[in-house]
Amino acid sequence: MKKITLIISLFVLSYSFAQLPAGYDVKDFIVTSTPNKTYNSGDRFDFQFKIKGNYGSNEIRLEVYEGNYSNPSTTSNSNNLVSYSRWNREGDNNLNFPSFITKNWWSALGSNVGAFRISGAFTLKITYVKYISGSGNNYNYYSKVLHYTVPISDSDGDGVSDGYDDCPNQPGPASNRGCPLPAAKADLYIDEIASNIIGECGSTFPCNESYKNAKTHRYSLYNPEGNDLSLATVVFNKGNAASGNNKIYYYLSLDNKIDSYDFKSTIVSNLGPLSPNRGTTVNELMSIYEFRKNGNNPSASNYNLIIEIKVDDKDNSNNTFTIPVRVTAKSNSTISASPQNSNTSNNTESYKIDIYDFSGTFLKSVKMNASMNDKELMNGMPSGLFILKNSDGTTRKIVN
Repeated sequence: MKKITLIISLFVLSYSFAQLPAGYDVKDFIVTSTPNKTYNSGDRFDFQFKIKGNYGSNEIRLEVYEGNYSNPSTTSNSNNLVSYSRWNREGDNNLNFPSFITKNWWSALGSNVGAFRISGAFTLKITYVKYISGSGNNYNYYSKVLHYTVPISDSDGDGVSDGYDDCPNQPGPASNRGCPLPAAKADLYIDEIASNIIGECGSTFPCNESYKNAKTHRYSLYNPEGNDLSLATVVFNKGNAASGNNKIYYYLSLDNKIDSYDFKSTIVSNLGPLSPNRGTTVNELMSIYEFRKNGNNPSASNYNLIIEIKVDDKDNSNNTFTIPVRVTAKSNSTISASPQNSNTSNNTESYKIDIYDFSGTFLKSVKMNASMNDKELMNGMPSGLFILKNSDGTTRKIVN
């Protein structure tokens, strides 16, 4: 016996159908392909039925449709045709079944079949094509239609039937197609637009800009002493759970990686718990003195200031931010206003000091001489933290 399986282009049939004659019958149609599995065009499709009768060398056509139909056809229901086969088409087998036998059948899914799950209702139309002897190419057509509904199952008991469950063995809500929701977890990141840095960059002082813009040039740190960098780091939690009490660490690195070669700051910022969709700002002053490795400060060179949130969260790739900095060696005498300041040759020679508030806003200039002290310099200024800039560009902080 040959079984011919076809993926066909459907054609219009011009014949009519009658019920199977007495002594011929088909029953107990079921789909035996794996329930709730997704199939595609060309995949194997399995089904089963019981058949009896003496069909001789005649052809039997098998049409399976997705859905429940009373009298389907390959023309009016072509979009739902799953399988089309022609059993004994060449007439080289004698199909005689005096009593019911169970027939297991399979065919390749037709080219018109897209991805679908084995679920819901299916219809089998079986047609006995009987040749009329001595009549040329005339045939009688007898058919029967059977139905089968794949049992509704819910393997994981989540209320989403397996036919519509993308994770049939893992419980999950219908809103997530039956799959488990991702575990609730915090996801902290440094907001590069909201975060801000104030300090000297190139010939400009003070630079006052976002972290994002700060990546385009280098900020200066002086060694052995000099100006600080004012950092306002905005940390945001975009996760779906509150964070714990995490910390922020700071490094000077010759590359973009945190490793044992870096100078680690002694400053560690504490982050309190952050609820989902909430942020906080951490303010710190960074000078060259806080960065140490084996008891030494960094030598003059270009570095990357790496700001790291130390946290195990949903996405660790967004827990660091890098700002280019330059450590420049300068002598103590060029930094502070004192009798040894390079702007003075004796105690009576005057020089100019520019005063800025800590946001970088220029306030005023004061003429100084070596005999004046900081109290006289800040006379009339309100309380607070200020930045003093000498005429040679060196700076220092002062608290009034």
